[in-house]
Amino acid sequence: MWQVGRSAAGLLIGGLVVLAGASPAMPAEWSAEPSLSVREEFNDNILFTSAPHRAVWGSTVSPGLKFSVLSESVEVRGGALMNFTRFVGEKGLDTTEQYFRVESLYRTDKQAWGLSGGVTRDTTLTSELLETGLATIRLPRNQRTVNPSWQGSLSDRLSLRSSYQFTDVAYGGAGVLFDYQAHAPSAGVSYRLSERDTVEATTYYLTYAAPSANIRADSYGAQVGLSHLFSETLRGALSGGARLVSTELTAAGVSRNDRETVWLSEGTIEKQFETSVLRGRFGREINPSGAGFLVQVDRLSIAVEQEFTPAMKGSVSADAYWTSVLRTDVAASKSRFYRIASEWRWQWSEWWFLDLSYSYAMLPSVGQTSAVGANATFIRLTYAPPKWAMSR
Repeated sequence: MWQVGRSAAGLLIGGLVVLAGASPAMPAEWSAEPSLSVREEFNDNILFTSAPHRAVWGSTVSPGLKFSVLSESVEVRGGALMNFTRFVGEKGLDTTEQYFRVESLYRTDKQAWGLSGGVTRDTTLTSELLETGLATIRLPRNQRTVNPSWQGSLSDRLSLRSSYQFTDVAYGGAGVLFDYQAHAPSAGVSYRLSERDTVEATTYYLTYAAPSANIRADSYGAQVGLSHLFSETLRGALSGGARLVSTELTAAGVSRNDRETVWLSEGTIEKQFETSVLRGRFGREINPSGAGFLVQVDRLSIAVEQEFTPAMKGSVSADAYWTSVLRTDVAASKSRFYRIASEWRWQWSEWWFLDLSYSYAMLPSVGQTSAVGANATFIRLTYAPPKWAMSR
């Protein structure tokens, strides 16, 4: 917990340094939005296992805080959240999750510098499963990220951008999953062809290292895309490219190198109606994982958001993952993972919110492995008092 707190403090100080250094005498608005939630949860397979298991009931208390410091040219936004979860008769499942994130941005007429970062302490089945589609055992996960970025406009149509993403992940339970670090710089150019069309080209590099697994992997390549505004309510984007993946595995003093080319693609579409929004996405990407290798993730997603009244809204989403291991020495089949979820929110007074949610997740059977399914539902009550703000 001390490491999480120290990293969070560093990110906050970094964001405020951007504010102070960029505009020391510029007026700014400071604001804070506290909240407190209480949640009751039922899950019939919280360990996401095919072995015999019991359904569990859990209670969560979640204090949170959103904050911002805004001026004419600088923005610093962030948030902190803690989830204290306790399960009835299942002390081994109790968790204390921590989330902290800061985003800062400094703008001039033609340039923008950004610095963002986050610290997360959760479990592998809380978030990593939804990132990679790769199901592992339930273990604590500590993740730290730092992401500086820059964007500059050369003309009304042409702009350049660059970014760097650092990720450090550590797990509890030695020897089960492997701690790793990933560095991912990128650079790109975008050109606005017309009021409705923009073309982009981006180069990528990713280096991944899991020292305890004696593995290092590098991935580099390029991607080209086009976004199009079909109408005021319909927009879409399509991109594609290739990555060369090089993996070096060291065992007993002997190194083995694998190389392969992975073709990547991404497509998105969004349609807005009077009181609803429909979104769809498909894509293939390369992600680091705690299993000791990079993974190729094919993902298809669709979501619908509906506003029933100004105080009541809901959503339904469905996701399908096909995950492959990018290592020729690992005899692993392509993993499939499916999830559907629905949420409903009612703001029954100015400061009070009621949320209901249901999700079903499934791993189909592969070979001799049995299928795995999990149903989860929760009800959450949130108190969010008015935002506090002051100017100087």
